[in-house]
This record gives sequence, C-alpha cells and structure tokens, in this order.
Amino acid sequence: MLKQYQLSLKPILSIHEEYITIDPQTKLYCQVVGNGKPVIVLHGGPGLSSAYLQPQLLELTKNYQLIFYDQRASGKSTGLINNDSMQLDVFVQDLAAIQNHFNLASVCLCGHSWGAFLALKYTSTHQHRVDRLILLNPISIYSTERSEPDLYEVMIQRIIELSNNHAAIIQEYRNTFKYFFIRPEKIKELNLEMSEQAAINSAQIHVLFEKTFFAQYDIREELKQLSTPILILYGRDHDLPTTVSEEIAANMPNAQYIQCEALDSGHFSHVEAPPEVLFNKISTFLSMELTKKSINNSKLT
Repeated sequence: MLKQYQLSLKPILSIHEEYITIDPQTKLYCQVVGNGKPVIVLHGGPGLSSAYLQPQLLELTKNYQLIFYDQRASGKSTGLINNDSMQLDVFVQDLAAIQNHFNLASVCLCGHSWGAFLALKYTSTHQHRVDRLILLNPISIYSTERSEPDLYEVMIQRIIELSNNHAAIIQEYRNTFKYFFIRPEKIKELNLEMSEQAAINSAQIHVLFEKTFFAQYDIREELKQLSTPILILYGRDHDLPTTVSEEIAANMPNAQYIQCEALDSGHFSHVEAPPEVLFNKISTFLSMELTKKSINNSKLT
C-alpha cells in the first residue's frame, strides 16, 4: 500500500517573475520556480492561465525548475485578441521565444489539456529542442464533427453573455468544471482566481480559436515522425474519452519511450489524482535513463 502523500511546497529554492516582450502589444508573463532541470509548463484553455495549475504542480519544484507562463492575452499576459493573433502558429512562436529567452537548448514540456496539444505541435516543428513530453489530460489531436456545442462551448457562450460581471464569470467556470471531476467537491481545490479582464479575455480567446482552429485540425501525420519520449496521463472518467490519449500514443510509433496511463481522476488530474501516484510517475519519467525504445501503455492506477 502506498503511504499517505502530503503535498509540500518546501523546499522552493527560488521564485522569479518577469515579462517577455514579443511585440509592442504582447508581453508574456513568466514565473520561474525552483532550481534543477527546467520544465516549461503549458496551461489549458486556450484562454485560461497558469494559475489553475498551482499550487499542485509546485510539488515538482523539490527537484526541478518549473517555468510557468501565461499564453498571449491570457492571465497576466497582454496581447491583441483578433484573427491574426489567435492562431496556433503564433502560440508556437511564443513558446519558442520563451525557450530562447531562458537559453534552453533542449527542455521538457509539460502541458495540460489544450496545453498538451500545444506541446505536441511545438515538438513537431522543434523536435531537436524538446527532450521529453508530459501530457496531462490532453485534448484530441484531430477535430471531429459535432452536431451540437459541447459543455465547454456552452460555458464560453454564457461567460460572453455575462460581460463584465467578474464574480459571475468565475462562478460559471466553477459550475461547469465540477462536471470534469469524479469527485465534484474537489473543484474547491482548483485555483480559478483571475482578474476581471483576464476572465473576459478567456472567453473571447476561445471563441476566436473555435473559428480559426478548432473547426478543422489534424496533426496525426506530424506525430508519426517524432522520437521524443512521452508520458501521457489522463483521467479514468469525467475526462475526454480514453481513446484520445490512446490515439496520441498510437500515432507516435517512432517515440523512444511511450507511457500512457489512466489515473483515478477526471480532467484535472493535478488536482484530483492521488498525488503519491501522479508526482511519482512524473518524477520517475523525468529522472529515468532512456537508452532503448520502450512502451508502457494504458494502465489504470
């Protein structure tokens, strides 16, 4: 039996915040926590911020340096919200700028939900600069036709209708996201605090991405060429279908190492999954020596 695992934010060796200027309108907020091998963390949405991944992921700063950043116009970052700016390729360029800023020749990427997809897309064009991939609760790698809006899209439309009612916007997020938990009471542990402008921006960003990207996309062929070692962790229920994560693994036949496992959680595994399982799996993956191709696929833990 695994011992009870207590989250501890000690030792956090250092915390550094700064903005990286991309262009006159776009400044990306970065928070660097801890010391050790660097890991760039990519939040979901698009339109949310890195805040909802904390404090849980800070557990990894015991041994690693986490570089959180808010994607353009999200959270504490600035940027225009228009058809030109809200493009996948632009977000990929932003991530490259962050890696360049911190002088990282090669780095591990850890992405949640949409952030996992962004990490995959980035790796497909910058494979030589990514040494490992951690995907938490990833979205699909290709679009499918839908006869009606999904739960997330309905929430976004409600947020737009709420306009400048900050408190109501935050509550709408909570009311919807609780359905992505096996244990809905865990929603109180998900950090959804954001400024009024960030809350409004989040909906506008997602609406534009629905028009410019989500309607039709497919990166399956791009993934077939990747050799990057990859860890995929997803929820056993109240997450996207398990086939989403399994298809990512199946479409990376050349990966040096693949581990794809279900956890006892919904879509927010960093909040709901047993921490002794989640962080042990991530830490083991980050520290293991990878000398030959290995596949460890689809276990429920």
